[in-house]
Amino acid sequence: MRLFTASVWRIAMNWFMNLKIGKKLGLGFGLIELLMIAMGGFAIGELGKVNGSTMEIANNWLPSIRALAELKFDASSVRRDTLNFVVAPTRERTMRRI
Repeated sequence: MRLFTASVWRIAMNWFMNLKIGKKLGLGFGLIELLMIAMGGFAIGELGKVNGSTMEIANNWLPSIRALAELKFDASSVRRDTLNFVVAPTRERTMRRI
């Protein structure tokens, strides 16, 4: 089996070596072009996945994060108002100072 693959390899290499330089360059650039097209297709497919993830974040996660931020703000407001109530001088304290 190995002998068969070696002889096929030799025939292919002889065929390639017998080509003129213009055809070799054309084959090389054609191969690079095919690889670039394949990479472009792969990139477009991956961008579709990224777009799907972005839509999920924007539609599902972001509203809940906004709600949590609003809750945090409301809790801070309650704490601030409670502190102001506790620290605020009462009428009795004001009369003692005078």
